[in-house]
Amino acid sequence: MASILTTKFWWDILQSLRAVTGQFPREVALAFAAMVSIMVQVENTGEVERIALHLGLAFILAMNLSLALTIVVRSGKLGSVIGWVIWLAVTSALTWFVFALDFDKTIDVVQYAYLIVLVHMLVVSSWISFGSVERFWSAVIAMFHRILFAVLFTSVLQLGLTLVVSSVRLLFGFEGISHLEAHIAIFAFFLFNTLFFLSGLPPPGDLDRKHSIDPMPLIFVRFVLAPLVFLFLVILWAYGAKLVFGGLTEEITAYVLVLTGFAIFAILLTWSERDVQGFPWRILHRYTLTALVPLLGVATWAWIVRLQSKGIDDTGFTVAALLAVAVLIVATSVLKRRLDPRVPAIAFVIVLCITTAGPFGVSAVSERSIGPDSSGSKPEVLKKAVKGEIDSVRTSSPARFLITYGTGDTWSASFALSDVDDDDVVITTSADGAATISFPRLSTLVTLVYSVRRDTIVFDAKDLLADNSDSLRVIERSGNGVRTIIMATDATLVRRNGQWAISRLAATTFTTSLKSSK
Repeated sequence: MASILTTKFWWDILQSLRAVTGQFPREVALAFAAMVSIMVQVENTGEVERIALHLGLAFILAMNLSLALTIVVRSGKLGSVIGWVIWLAVTSALTWFVFALDFDKTIDVVQYAYLIVLVHMLVVSSWISFGSVERFWSAVIAMFHRILFAVLFTSVLQLGLTLVVSSVRLLFGFEGISHLEAHIAIFAFFLFNTLFFLSGLPPPGDLDRKHSIDPMPLIFVRFVLAPLVFLFLVILWAYGAKLVFGGLTEEITAYVLVLTGFAIFAILLTWSERDVQGFPWRILHRYTLTALVPLLGVATWAWIVRLQSKGIDDTGFTVAALLAVAVLIVATSVLKRRLDPRVPAIAFVIVLCITTAGPFGVSAVSERSIGPDSSGSKPEVLKKAVKGEIDSVRTSSPARFLITYGTGDTWSASFALSDVDDDDVVITTSADGAATISFPRLSTLVTLVYSVRRDTIVFDAKDLLADNSDSLRVIERSGNGVRTIIMATDATLVRRNGQWAISRLAATTFTTSLKSSK
């Protein structure tokens, strides 16, 4: 402990920092720039906050892309100058793309998440440039170990420094630098985590030595993960046999994807044991993925049925993309009779390049898709409050959503709408009760549709406000055999050109059948 106070300790730290910065100058500079940008974003509001956030997120993408190109350049497959040209060109395109995103919209957040996964998969795939599959696996397993240690050390550092600041605030009444805890977390996870990770990347000369994983992961896979994979296989195969009598559900897709992910992870983690004949290595490496083929077929079938009935939103599209990745990995492995560790990274890169942006991207496909109603045709526009051009907003938008659920003859719904004075109201519904809502420009008319009974509830949102006050009240509507109670939880009105309009509305409704209440 006393060594922390010595000059030698801090000199060694400085030397390590200089070594990492010398090996990865571009990556360290981008990590520092991302950290500063996010810190500025935390301290500001308005346009400065928006620009800083977009810059920080663009720097993160540029840093990962830079690392991938650095690895390829060091393998000798790419010249340094060409690497710089590629990095500048792609980074410019990514920065332009990020600044076009609106992170108040769920679909844009999803697009950025796709980009983050893509650039990380490019880092993993870059080790393919070193040639043999053994070198690739050695590099990736070393990165995996380093990531685990980086996350652990970073979390401990962030927690420790946060506790120090909290104790100073509590014991000495220090209230300055209100966002200090946030800045500590940003420093830890943006700069320290990056430096720690980069310092542990294997040099090219170490890739030829025989690399094996630590005993603990082998024990974990052998006695925990592999038995769970086998047990899950048995359960899902039993469910597959049950399908002979019907009862296909979309949840099977999630179960199969989770099983496939765990199986691939276990195989990749223990790839060095692929030729060991003992339990469970032979079964895990030779037969598990083959047993997944029919299950992936059932999962794909179930998800196609789900997309046909409900339309393609960002969640449905993402699950379909993961299914495509799983099918590519499993099909390739079955054909080659063994999983090549390079295939998962390549499969992710291929699918993400297609689905992140462009005509087949998650945003474009989700915007074009509208779920069918119970008759199988496109949903009908159930209510237009005003005439004019219509700008529908999908329910995936974070501030515009409608959730319905029911037990017996009672249904409940929650909805929230923001900036609604800029849109025209259009409400569409699908067979399961999901809805797409737009709000009327300079109007307060709201229509909610419960497709279970095809009942429509219409009310004026201004009724949610008590007369001549800003307080909220409960309103009740009856008709079409149902009684609906609408309880507002929050509403904001704006006055424009002598008319009141809702700028934000949040409410919960309870609908009960009049027959059941008698």
